[in-house]
Amino acid sequence: MKLLKVLSYIFLFISLLGFGQSTLFHINIVLSPIKKLDYELLFPMVFVVWIPAVFLGRMMVGDSRERDDWKVIFQFSPIWMKFAIFGIFSYSFINGLFCIVMNLINSFTIDSTEVFHYWHLRGISSGMMLFYSGAAVIYYSFLQTGNRRYM
Repeated sequence: MKLLKVLSYIFLFISLLGFGQSTLFHINIVLSPIKKLDYELLFPMVFVVWIPAVFLGRMMVGDSRERDDWKVIFQFSPIWMKFAIFGIFSYSFINGLFCIVMNLINSFTIDSTEVFHYWHLRGISSGMMLFYSGAAVIYYSFLQTGNRRYM
């Protein structure tokens, strides 16, 4: 199980790095929409950290009688982390809806792919913030369990 702990530290580092990158990418898009940005590594790396996080989260929940999986995952994490992930989720949801509406409005009024590209990147980057932070919470919570259940 030491290998699982080492891999969790590595994936936690990658997910925190991805969260920082996607946050900076999102801020850059919001503040300067004209600038062309490169985001090839942002999207595929989410699968590198999220797929193992799902399996780790399922292992943490196990045969728990708790109906809400996030309650089990947040059991060993600080309270600020719970508020942070719910805040990021709320922002990503509202921003995603806003981007969909603005993309639909602009598709009827402006015949340009630049506008679509802007709203598309803005919505994707906020979604990546959510997935990277969710994976980081799962890895952090797993590492905080210590030798209690899994290691």
